[in-house]
Amino acid sequence: MIGAAPIARAKPPSAAVRQYVVTAARALQQQITAVAYIHRASLQRDLGGSSARVLVLFSVDRNGHVSMHRIYRSSGDPRFDDDVLRWTTPMTFPPFPASIKRSRLAFVLPVVFAPRP
Repeated sequence: MIGAAPIARAKPPSAAVRQYVVTAARALQQQITAVAYIHRASLQRDLGGSSARVLVLFSVDRNGHVSMHRIYRSSGDPRFDDDVLRWTTPMTFPPFPASIKRSRLAFVLPVVFAPRP
């Protein structure tokens, strides 16, 4: 399950920015779901059958390239955190729509692994 939240700012994000973050969350979910499926057995073993949730901070340029990403809030399991950082390194997001005038956006997205029975 992937949710989306722009980083808290003094001024609320525009509707265009909020929609972009939702779109980015979908892109992340598609890419992470494929990777997690491949590594499901080792994730279940490493996490001892538990679920894990980590928040990742992304900084993205207008073209959708990730210029920076880091753990914003740890899952509490360093192996899972390291896996998520490794999986998100090659990520790209969709380019910004013309309605977003900013050159860069920063937002936090969760990555959740829940083992299947």
